[in-house]
Amino acid sequence: MSYEEEQKISEELESQRNFEKISRKNLYQDSEKNLFSETKKVKSMVSAFTVIDFSRDAPWLIVIFFSVFADLLTLIPFAGNLFAFIFSFFFFFYYLISGHYKNRATVKIGITGLATMLETLGVGINVLPFFTVSAVINYWLVLVERKEKQK
Repeated sequence: MSYEEEQKISEELESQRNFEKISRKNLYQDSEKNLFSETKKVKSMVSAFTVIDFSRDAPWLIVIFFSVFADLLTLIPFAGNLFAFIFSFFFFFYYLISGHYKNRATVKIGITGLATMLETLGVGINVLPFFTVSAVINYWLVLVERKEKQK
């Protein structure tokens, strides 16, 4: 092997090492950015209660009140399932009219849909407050969206 070939191989190895160093550095920086972004999202979700405005959130408080009422009515055997079905239409209708399905629509529809299924079809399990929990989660998601818009 000639000196020139050895030099060429040496340069290729050095360039490969430099590429690996740069790749590792970029990977570290990207993961650091992602971690910071995720931490920021979690912080925003945890501190969402700071943007509660009772005058603005009155409709949500009414929905939560009706959710508690609907959950209490589901304690009545068989009639409770009928009440749950009626209230689920009320909740879906309210969410659609008020525009609360615009952002994170899939999550909100999924949460409300799951609560509806568990309340109407879940015999015995429908005594748990699924409507109330879904209304509170949807309200919390609205607060998180509001907090993110304030930034």
